[in-house]
Amino acid sequence: ARYFENPQVIAENTVPSPEMVGMITSVLVKTAPEREDSETRTHTIIPRGSLSLKVLAELPIIVVLMYQLYKLNIHNVVSEFVPLIMNTIMLQVSPQARQHKLYNKELYADFIAAQIKTLSFLAYIIRIYQDLVGKYSQQMVKGMLQLLSNCPSETAHLRKELLIAAKHILTTDLRSQFIPCMDKLFDESILIGSGYTARETLRPLAYSTLADLVHHVRQNLPLTDLSLAVQLFAKNIDDESLPSNIQTMSCKLLLNLVDCIRSKSEQENGNGRDILMRMLEVFVLKFHTIARYQLVSIFKKCKPQSEMGVVDPGALPGVPATPTPSTTPAIPPPAPPTPVAATPQPPATPFDRPGEKEDKQTFQVSDCRSLVKTLVCGVKTITWGITSCKAPGEAQFIPNKQLQPKETQIYIKLVKYAMQALDIYQVQVANNQQTYIRVANCQTVRMKEEKEVLEHFAGVFTMMNPLTFKEIFQTTVPYMVERISKNYALQIVANSFLANLSTSALFATILVEYLLERLPEMGSNVELSNLYLKLFKLVFGSVSLFAAENEQMLKPHLHKIVNSSMELAQSAKEPYNYFLLLRALFRSIGGGSHDLLYQEFLPLLPNLLQVPVRLSSLMPYLPMLMDPLVSALNGSQTLVSQGLRTLELCVDNLQPDFLYDHIQPVRAELMQALWRTLRNPAESISHVAYRVLGKFGGSNRKMLKESQRLHYVVTEVQGPSIKAEFTDCKASIQLPMEKAIETALDCLKSANTEPYYRRQAWEVIKCFLVAMTSLDDNKHALYQLLSHPK
Repeated sequence: ARYFENPQVIAENTVPSPEMVGMITSVLVKTAPEREDSETRTHTIIPRGSLSLKVLAELPIIVVLMYQLYKLNIHNVVSEFVPLIMNTIMLQVSPQARQHKLYNKELYADFIAAQIKTLSFLAYIIRIYQDLVGKYSQQMVKGMLQLLSNCPSETAHLRKELLIAAKHILTTDLRSQFIPCMDKLFDESILIGSGYTARETLRPLAYSTLADLVHHVRQNLPLTDLSLAVQLFAKNIDDESLPSNIQTMSCKLLLNLVDCIRSKSEQENGNGRDILMRMLEVFVLKFHTIARYQLVSIFKKCKPQSEMGVVDPGALPGVPATPTPSTTPAIPPPAPPTPVAATPQPPATPFDRPGEKEDKQTFQVSDCRSLVKTLVCGVKTITWGITSCKAPGEAQFIPNKQLQPKETQIYIKLVKYAMQALDIYQVQVANNQQTYIRVANCQTVRMKEEKEVLEHFAGVFTMMNPLTFKEIFQTTVPYMVERISKNYALQIVANSFLANLSTSALFATILVEYLLERLPEMGSNVELSNLYLKLFKLVFGSVSLFAAENEQMLKPHLHKIVNSSMELAQSAKEPYNYFLLLRALFRSIGGGSHDLLYQEFLPLLPNLLQVPVRLSSLMPYLPMLMDPLVSALNGSQTLVSQGLRTLELCVDNLQPDFLYDHIQPVRAELMQALWRTLRNPAESISHVAYRVLGKFGGSNRKMLKESQRLHYVVTEVQGPSIKAEFTDCKASIQLPMEKAIETALDCLKSANTEPYYRRQAWEVIKCFLVAMTSLDDNKHALYQLLSHPK
């Protein structure tokens, strides 16, 4: 009142009393007032310590020091200060005084500084005297709000001290006393003020303090206050001027409010569903912002993996070719119990001196990943809240209700923007901190976090009404497949849909219809055809997971898949993929457990040479199988293994006379292939071949008397040969050494050659070289020949 309510005017050419000024004041006084050209002198007036606001501001720190030194002695004395502290922070200058022409802004700043220091002292002792402070809680709340409102906009350092003190006070149980005035705290003009410096430097501290308070009292807030919280923190999510950790913190707070909004909406019959939809829109727009701006900036700094030459040893197993049940729960918990305050620095004490402005955090790869993960989990929680919340106008809650068209449109945008933002996991960090981009068709998921985030993203849609799910993915499946082609890890999303009972048949139908439209492309575009083949395998694999539902799904498309593949394979530039597609289909339905698909397939059997059927159904077509069977036994390891299994199945289950009649045309080639297979490097294959020969009994040797197929080779130069003469034969036979030397050389090069044959091969080559060497040969040429590396 002395300095603000009743300010005294200092008379001209007078030196005021120290009791009249509250701060150091300089006045000019003429030495001879009666003369106009009199000399002037400057007098500095220092106020009395008991009346100085600057001295008053230092007293709380002195008390803290005394308390730390003599804690036991002055414990009771300090408790007597609590009422005085409350009276001090309740003081305020009237609006009329602040409009007075003698109003001193600098003195007023000292006055607010003294109050804030006093409040900081209260924050320091509040845990020790919490019960005593609780008796004055209403005064404390009112005083803190007054300080937030009255703190001058240009004194950002004072507001920072005030917010730090408030942060410590709000960590106690007394935070519940702020619930009635939460609407004022959501007002940024009160919380942060209107000063430019304060808005630029103090928003992270203010928002984290407020978020921590809202998180702990959210169960007691009315729907109106929850709506204000959503409005404030949703705006922060898309505010690029804020550090990424504050944006992530805002996301976490909003997803923590979902269950509160749902329950309060039911109790108050409010518009909780609309609030949740607005929240979802904000999250979708944030995905868009990350994909359009942040990822572009991050990718520009990256190098391709081929240039880095790195191999990640910590990769998780590859993307599965068949659906596997998801490990994430179908419905998320409404709100995680962890606090949401996300500032990584340790909290400052109430008496920390104001420091320099902290640098804003940039969007590094780790920051962006954390934000994307929080957004995905948030969208999943919001979706759970929307599906559990009664829509406006409904008399009662209808579970699993179909979404409105406008709401469905938001989820369509979510699929598009989120699947772009999820590319952040393609960015890897090398040991030298250089970032590089993982190749698009990489079959491994590099981080456990990536797999979890993708499964959570799929979980957003598995809890929806089937009609809504169908509407979303009938529209977005082309885009989804396009994104998978650029980032193979996104197959986990499709895998999760096919591994979930509620969405498996529905998504499989959408995906098969899309793939069948693009079946001709599998014969030309190698890169896309590999992807389409993988997606077909995912669909076929889902039949084994949910046979009852997915057999009905695949049945209408079976004929088209088989007939179109066979027809396109005849004219395609790359027909191999069509045969791989048919093999995958036959493997999935040929186990005998899918009778519905089995019966659907039987009419197609005469047109095919594959065997996805029981042996009894195959018998009329057995002669058609013999030539492919011989080719298989002379093919690759996989074909040899399949051919042996098929042949052993026939030998075990068919009458010998019936079987021998059918293999008669190819008996020689078949037995020769079996004998050759005995020398196969893979023991499992050679053992099966030996077993099958044994099951043939004496018939396995009848082919030895038959002439073997010889290959006629025309050569202009015969080369060294062994001359063989036979009795009663007029002409001699020339046996060329070229093939013998080639065979011996192959034996020496092979690591699987037995020691006996290796020695014999060396003897053949050694004797040939000795026999071909003459004493008349040029020594230098001979040395070069024998020392030649090849």
